[in-house]
Amino acid sequence: MFIDHQKALKDLLAKDMNRKEFLMYMGGAVVGVIGITSFLENFLHQPTKKNQQAAPTVIADGSYGGGGYSASSNLQVRS
Repeated sequence: MFIDHQKALKDLLAKDMNRKEFLMYMGGAVVGVIGITSFLENFLHQPTKKNQQAAPTVIADGSYGGGGYSASSNLQVRS
């Protein structure tokens, strides 16, 4: 069930391969390392509920739709 990493690495290094096979192995290894590090970085840096703050609500009176991107001068910010 468990993989003997040292034996697998020795077998890979002893294997005769051409440039295309070598680049495929190295490309797969690089993509794998980048994927694993990105996953771990995202997983470990998730904000906790204590660190999350609610965004302030912007109310624009007198503008069409009352959205936060309107150019109205009557903006109120509620937190």
